[in-house]
Amino acid sequence: MFERTLSIFFSQWWLIIIGSYGALWFIQTTVIFPIEGAFLKNGIVASFLFLPHAVRVLGAWLYGPKVVFPLLAIAVICHTQLVDKSIFEFTRGDIISVLGGVICAPLTFEAMKIMRVDVYPKDEGIISWRTLLFVGIVSSVLNSFINGIGNSAYYDVENTISVLLRYLVGDVVGLFVVLVILVFATRKYRKGGYG
Repeated sequence: MFERTLSIFFSQWWLIIIGSYGALWFIQTTVIFPIEGAFLKNGIVASFLFLPHAVRVLGAWLYGPKVVFPLLAIAVICHTQLVDKSIFEFTRGDIISVLGGVICAPLTFEAMKIMRVDVYPKDEGIISWRTLLFVGIVSSVLNSFINGIGNSAYYDVENTISVLLRYLVGDVVGLFVVLVILVFATRKYRKGGYG
């Protein structure tokens, strides 16, 4: 029964996206944000470790542009919780911020495909973790600029560069941490005779 339930869950790819983003968001808001808030005096505009960016990148890598739809749904839910507003009270900055985060990874994958650098999964089953990290960095640069513009009302103009760098560092470090965990989990799974 448990295996059948898992099989049904994993066949619904959009549930994986929403569930993993939601779980990482929960860790973000209950562990990482409070720790950062205790050490940073001027509040959190961007995190130094943003784990949900990994779901954006891995989701876009595995499922392509269609990942935008479940990402948009969960990103709106998470953003309403973050800013303590209903979706109907979103400002233009809130909308830009949500959309920027949602489209950054799929847009980067598609742009690389157009440039004849197809980084989507292949049938061989070989995963290039470095390529995934590279795409994550490029999408993070895009996300940094979009979110920097979208959230400009939340910080002083003289802090623009530091805020953009925090978005960039947070996305990249979050992706790196999740990729390292996945690499070790995959190795353990294979060594354990499960795969």
